[in-house]
Amino acid sequence: MDHEHWLRGQRLEACRALLAAYDEYAIAASMLTRALEREVEGSRDIGHAFGQAVSAFRNAYWQVRLVGSADVREHASRLRRHFEDHKDCVDQWLDAVLSMQGATIASARAEEERLRVQLGELHDAFMETASRAVSERPANA
Repeated sequence: MDHEHWLRGQRLEACRALLAAYDEYAIAASMLTRALEREVEGSRDIGHAFGQAVSAFRNAYWQVRLVGSADVREHASRLRRHFEDHKDCVDQWLDAVLSMQGATIASARAEEERLRVQLGELHDAFMETASRAVSERPANA
């Protein structure tokens, strides 16, 4: 196997891992935000799963940064920056619920919804770019 084919395989696996980690994060974030909307006591347990999903996404992101093509890295960076903004917003919402700060809860809830929509758009853009990048045939194929 030549280097180009090996690298293509690594890129495919890195993109697959990032998309899988994104899905895991989206599910955990959705579960946590639903719990926060109801101000459910179990939010702390769900918060643990959320934290694990955050770690998985960050680890997968660095795989893409190491082997991804320039355009894939650029889209992954945008996705990660927005992912971090969304994660911080959910953390603020959780803190507000736990400390019973009504105005902060409402603000964080509205911001999370806005960021969630944008995060989905960036996910789609990354997926398109990654799909194009891994479907390109190596020059010497």
